[in-house]
Amino acid sequence: MSKVKVAVLGATGMIGQRFIEMLEDHPYFEMEGLYASERSEGKRLGDVLKVRDHVYKDETLDRRIEAMDLDKISKNCRIAFSGIPSDLAGPTETELAEKGIGVFTNAGSHRMDKNVAILIPEVNPQHIESIKDQSTYDNGGFIITNANCSSTGIAAPLAALNDAYGLKQVFISTYQALSGAGYPGVRSVTLYHSSRAKRKRWRRNSLRCSVSTRISSSNSLISRSMRIASGCLSSMVILNR
Repeated sequence: MSKVKVAVLGATGMIGQRFIEMLEDHPYFEMEGLYASERSEGKRLGDVLKVRDHVYKDETLDRRIEAMDLDKISKNCRIAFSGIPSDLAGPTETELAEKGIGVFTNAGSHRMDKNVAILIPEVNPQHIESIKDQSTYDNGGFIITNANCSSTGIAAPLAALNDAYGLKQVFISTYQALSGAGYPGVRSVTLYHSSRAKRKRWRRNSLRCSVSTRISSSNSLISRSMRIASGCLSSMVILNR
């Protein structure tokens, strides 16, 4: 059986390189290309490596990074695994889906889109059916997102408790660094205040989508009633070098 050809988007970043790690010698997928921005075009993966706890094969490290060419990707690939930043991910992933590509993304750009599943396979595998109601599905394209790190870790035990006992109300607190992207000082504080309300609202909605929804007969996601109170405490982390 021939393998499904896939593209890795954001191959110079940590998420993209985790995709590469999991796709090496995969029984079903073959990496057609490693894609990133134009400034990385032509570089060896080994020269831009960020992952330090996995030993990649020599032939993987020697692979060259390509600038993202959506026409080329849509011609040569069936699936794209996306680890690109959210501001770029939104339009890029939409265009790939419109071109008939199945997109699995780590970015948050489409998590609140209608009929886009926030998929945690151990919790809500049935939600993959929602792709059939996406406007691009007839052309073969679709988008599936994952949850963020906090929601994924919370959703698994909540799903087990909800199945066993039923949940009516949940109180959640998360504690994390002010900037997950490593932004310094004033800039990180500014970004935090501008996104705080949006992050709290998204976290509540994403947990409802993962834990307490079902698929209707038309494949659409329907939320059940669950009250979620969430709080996010972000603190400045200073590294002494």
